[in-house]
Order: sequence, then structure tokens, then C-alpha cells
Amino acid sequence: MTRVNNPRPDNLMLALLEVCDSGRCGTLEFSCVVDTLKTMSHEEVAAWLESHEASYDAFLTS
Repeated sequence: MTRVNNPRPDNLMLALLEVCDSGRCGTLEFSCVVDTLKTMSHEEVAAWLESHEASYDAFLTS
């Protein structure tokens, strides 16, 4: 089995802060966060989150 190297995007935290600051949704609303990232031209971050929802959940609860 080949492991895919898919590191976090460099702008992940900045993009999430931008979503939070926008007031469009709370960080616990995963679907809204992803959709908001897409509308804010952060498609790479949104795609990464969609593939790593468990990592996002772990980040929020740590």
C-alpha cells in the first residue's frame, strides 16, 4: 500500500481565522466552514478539510 503525502496547506490557519472573523458560521459547523472557504477562494483548504474531517475534529477538541 502506498501512503499519500498530503500535508496541511500552509494557509490553513489563516483561512480558518478568516472564516471565523467573517461571522458566517461557527468553527463547529464543518459543512458551513468548507462552503465558506470555497466562497472566499480558499478551495485548496476546503478540499483538504473535506479529505481530513477527522483531523479537523481532533484539532477543534484538543
